[in-house]
Amino acid sequence: MTDIQQRTHSAMIADIMKDGVITAQEMNDLQRQQMDCYAAAGYDILYDDDLTATVIPRNANVDGETEDVARKCDTNQGFADVYNVYFEALRNPDARDLTSATIQCLIDNGLVDKTYTKDEYERDSENRTGPYTPDPETGGVNDQVYTCGRDPLGNLR
Repeated sequence: MTDIQQRTHSAMIADIMKDGVITAQEMNDLQRQQMDCYAAAGYDILYDDDLTATVIPRNANVDGETEDVARKCDTNQGFADVYNVYFEALRNPDARDLTSATIQCLIDNGLVDKTYTKDEYERDSENRTGPYTPDPETGGVNDQVYTCGRDPLGNLR
């Protein structure tokens, strides 16, 4: 985690990283900093419950700038890196094997049979086959398949 602080040279990141623990309050503070950064560049940012964000330009004439603003507000300030560490700690606090947990979640939800293997999972998730076959109408996967992949241990609910 110190590489994040060294890359960003951020006092806030240094403070967050000093004890090796990222608290909910620290994430809230970092999120506020991110929101302020986007607002200063003319964007609104809306968060889902899991901190997934949608960035909306206030002015329709900012085509092409969004990537630069995202780099500044997410990457350069360290939000994206700290969020990834925080999210993984919430999602998998005991560092369990998420592949096995995902397969078990798929089995438990009746999306595959109990003989489903790791090789089948790797093939299907890579090739978008089996339970990962996109819905013809939406182009996405079944909501439960998505949930099993994102939160196979049920820690984000």
